[in-house]
Amino acid sequence: MSQPDIAMTGHAAVLKRSSPFAIPTKKLAMWLFIIADAATFAACLVAYGFLRNGSLNWPTPFKFFPTVVNCMVMTFILITSSLTMFFGVRDAKLGNRNAAFRWTIVTAVGGVLFALLHLREWMGLIDEGVRLFHNPWGNDLFGAAFFTITGLHLTHVTIGVIVLLIVGTRYKGGRFNADDLEITGLYWHFVDLVWMKELTKQQPGGAASYSDSLAKYLVVYVAILILAGLQFVIGYEHIDVGTMIFRMFAIAVLEAGLAVVFFMHLGSENRLFVTWVAIITLFVFAALQYSWTDSYRMERDAPRSFPVGPPQ
Repeated sequence: MSQPDIAMTGHAAVLKRSSPFAIPTKKLAMWLFIIADAATFAACLVAYGFLRNGSLNWPTPFKFFPTVVNCMVMTFILITSSLTMFFGVRDAKLGNRNAAFRWTIVTAVGGVLFALLHLREWMGLIDEGVRLFHNPWGNDLFGAAFFTITGLHLTHVTIGVIVLLIVGTRYKGGRFNADDLEITGLYWHFVDLVWMKELTKQQPGGAASYSDSLAKYLVVYVAILILAGLQFVIGYEHIDVGTMIFRMFAIAVLEAGLAVVFFMHLGSENRLFVTWVAIITLFVFAALQYSWTDSYRMERDAPRSFPVGPPQ
């Protein structure tokens, strides 16, 4: 072996040893982005909760037809696209480039359909008179809150479709490998999880893991669809808002757990990294719970969890 080859081998070994949590750098960067982005969406949803629960005339224009039906179709498409993304990554790990590319394109088409239906929903609200700071039903901040949160998610979906097309095409041409497609899949699964959480506000690993039986993943897919359906059912139950939000949030956490463990294969990563992610997740959940609780106190003019300012 020549001296340059020895030097390159040594350099690669150093890079591998220096990778935190023994995870490839690109995958670790994507996980860190997902964690940071999840905190961004959490902050937006908490702000929405404060505005909604602190308003006596918050609009609820989401009628069963066409808005809720449209949302059901969008949810089905996005959850199904997560399954097709998994199929694409699985075929890539098994070395089937053509099949992996086809599934990636199918996933991108699902994203396009979701975006078109989302724009259809927006146009319907705009036709009814909803603007950023005005609407015909109540609190003028409804439009700004709704369009900001859903627009942020729609932007993520649009970016995801573009990335899927680029990575899929370059993977088929041999410029990218299965790991690149897997990292793209992590982002797409995250976009799906964010949509699951947004539903609560509109209602009144390794190659070996990819060679497992597909039956297990189909069962998980059906389970997530059923849980998403339960969210729509809960939205039409005659229960108080606090109970509804608690049930919605519990189902969203269960959906996220299934997707993260089975589709994103977090369980196959380094245990220290999994522990670190779990701690951050629990912190975010605790912050969400505190914020939701204070939003209800604000609605009822009750004392806050922690006093603000000097005691009276």
